[in-house]
Amino acid sequence: SIGYLGWFVDPMVFVLSTLLLLAVLVRRQFFSAARQAVIGQPPGKG
Repeated sequence: SIGYLGWFVDPMVFVLSTLLLLAVLVRRQFFSAARQAVIGQPPGKG
């Protein structure tokens, strides 16, 4: 619900905060050390 507060400030703030959140989630999901450990890659090979 806090994310919607950006909409009341300015719609562009809402869009930017949504994109930032999306980038963080993608990084955590697909580029984490835990994921690399599960698929058998040594850490640091992206």
